[in-house]
Amino acid sequence: RSGVPLRSGLVGLRDGARNVGLREALRQVLQDIEGGTSFSAAFARHPTVFPRFYVRLLQVAEAAGELSLLLGQVAQLLERQHALKQRVRSALVYPAITLVIAIVSLFVLVTYSLPALVGLISGFGGKLPLTTRLLMQGAEFLRAYGVYSMGLALALGAGGVALRRTKRGSRVWNRALLRVPIVGKTVLLSNIVTLMSTLGTLLRSGVPPVESLRLAGQEAGHSIVREAVERVVAEVSAGGRLSQAFAEAALFPPMVAQALRSGETTGTLPQEVEGLTEYYGKELERAVAGAVEMITPVMTLLVAGFVGFVAVAVLSGIYSTLGSIR
Repeated sequence: RSGVPLRSGLVGLRDGARNVGLREALRQVLQDIEGGTSFSAAFARHPTVFPRFYVRLLQVAEAAGELSLLLGQVAQLLERQHALKQRVRSALVYPAITLVIAIVSLFVLVTYSLPALVGLISGFGGKLPLTTRLLMQGAEFLRAYGVYSMGLALALGAGGVALRRTKRGSRVWNRALLRVPIVGKTVLLSNIVTLMSTLGTLLRSGVPPVESLRLAGQEAGHSIVREAVERVVAEVSAGGRLSQAFAEAALFPPMVAQALRSGETTGTLPQEVEGLTEYYGKELERAVAGAVEMITPVMTLLVAGFVGFVAVAVLSGIYSTLGSIR
C-alpha cells in the first residue's frame, strides 16, 4: 500500500523475522518469486506456515489486482484471532499462578516443616494424633514413591497424548471435551468464532461460499467441529441451502442458521457472518470470564481445605506435645 516493491518488502520481512522457520520460509518464497513463480504459488509451498485460506486469498488478490487490500483484510483477521486468544490466556493466568503457588507452599510444609514438628513431638514423648499420622504417611509415600508416581503420571500423560493423536482417540477426546460443563461451551464458542471470522473474510474477498466454508472449516481446531463443517459443505455442494445445512447440524446454535438464512435472503451473507463473529466473540469473552469466576472459588476452597487439614495436623501435634509435657 505504501508503494514499496514486492521484492523489497519480502526482503525486509525476511531480515526482520525473529522466528527461524518463518525466516526460512520467506527466504524460499523470495527465491521462488525471483525464479518466476507466482506470489500465491510460492506461499502455497509452505502449508505449515501459511494456512490454505491465506493462499486462496492471495490467488483472489492476484486475479483482482488488489493484493494490498486483501493482505490488509488477512492481517485484520489474524490480529483479531490473536487478540482473542490472548484475552483467553490472560484470563487463565491468575488461577494458574494461584494453583502453582499453593502446590509449592504445601510441598514445603509437608516436606520440611512437618518432619521437624514430628521429630519435636517424638522427642518429648508425645503421641501423634490421627491427622498428623495421616499427613506423615502421605509425606512418607511421596518420599518413597514420588519418583515412581511421577514417572507413572508422565507415562500415562504421554500415552494419552499419543492416543489423542490417533483419529479415533481424537474424536473420543474432543467429543468428551464438549460435554464438560463450562469447558465444552468455551471450546465450542472459540471454534465458532474462528470459523465465522475466517468465513467472513473469505466471502468478503469474493471466494465462493462453498469453497469459503471448506477452507474456514479446515482452520477449526476441534475435530468434531471440522467434521460438522464437512457435512455442511457436502450438503451445500449437493444443492442444499447453507442455512438449512447449519440448522440440521445440531452442533451449532440456532442463531447461526437464522443469521445465515437472513444473509441468503437479503444478499448480505458476508455482513451476517461478520455479525456472528462479533456476537460470538463477545459470548466467548463472557464464557471465559464466567469460567474463571467459577474456577477461582473452587480452587480457593480446595487449597483452603488442604491447608486447613495441614494446619489441624500441625496444631493438634503441638497440643499433643504440650499435653505430654504436663
